[in-house]
Parts: sequence; structure tokens; C-alpha cells
Amino acid sequence: MRIHASRLAALAAGATLALSAAAGAASQEDQRFVEKAASDGMLEQKLGEYAAQNAANEQVKEFGHLMATDHGQANEKLKSVAQKAGIRVPEQLKPKDQAKLDELTKLKGAEFDRAYMREMVQAHEKDVKAFRQEATNPQSDVDRFAAETLPTLEAHLEQAKQIQQQVAGQASARTPPQTSSR
Repeated sequence: MRIHASRLAALAAGATLALSAAAGAASQEDQRFVEKAASDGMLEQKLGEYAAQNAANEQVKEFGHLMATDHGQANEKLKSVAQKAGIRVPEQLKPKDQAKLDELTKLKGAEFDRAYMREMVQAHEKDVKAFRQEATNPQSDVDRFAAETLPTLEAHLEQAKQIQQQVAGQASARTPPQTSSR
């Protein structure tokens, strides 16, 4: 009887430990989301810092400053949420994100403004989709982070689209009409 009771106690203790570990373990989806969101956020922050200093258009500079600030804050919050969930957050950009940063920071003036705003629209479209998907069934802190951050990303996307149209319009206004040489 004592052996049977001790086996039951050991099984119960093991089950409790397994449930505790499972509750603290992050899902693979959360891990993938954190890795991508962290790298994307770092890229948007770094590009924002560059745009705030080097853009030709004042609205692009202001948007860059907003990206640097908002994504910097979101990145810090993501690190905190990920740490609590036991998820390692990448410290460096993914190679493709580093290549994008290198590519865009080689551009100057209005050419940079257009390329940067095009990138911000594309990046935020992807961000909104990923954050919306992660937030659909908020069961973890990572899911709740996505749900809380989503409205800011949606606002960034709308701003980026408006500024992109303006800088594209400025480029076409400056381009002289093509004349034929006949």
C-alpha cells in the first residue's frame, strides 16, 4: 500500500512538473513570431533613425523619427515579453534585413525618400498581417503583445501610404515631360 501511494505521489508530482513546464514553454508559433517581429522591428528602427537624419522630405524625416521611437519601444516590450516566455530574441538583424538596410542607406535625397517609404508600406503590410494573425486567439503574452501593438502598426501603415503618395507625387511633378525627337 505504501509503495502504491508513493508511486501515485511521484506520478502526481511528475504530472504537475510537466504541466508547469508546458505552461511556461512558448509555442513554436510564438517563437517564430518573436524572431521575425524582433528582426523586422530592429530594421524599421534602424531605417527610421537613418531617415530622421538623412531624408530630404520633412515628412519622411518625421516619419523616420516616429519609426525609430515607436519600434524602439515595441522592441523593448517584445524583449520583455519574450524573456518571460523563455524565448530568445535575436540581437542582430537577419542577413536579408541587413542587406535591405545597407541597400537603402546607400541612397540619398528624394531617391532615398521614395525607396524608404515604399519599404515602409511593404514592411507594415507584412507586419499588420503577421500581428493580426498572432493576435487572433490571444492565449499567451506574445499573442497579447501582438494584439496591443497591432493598432499602432495599422496607423503606421496608413501614414506610410499617405507619405509615399506625396513623395511619389513630388517626383512626378519635378520630372519634365518626355518629348519625342521626331
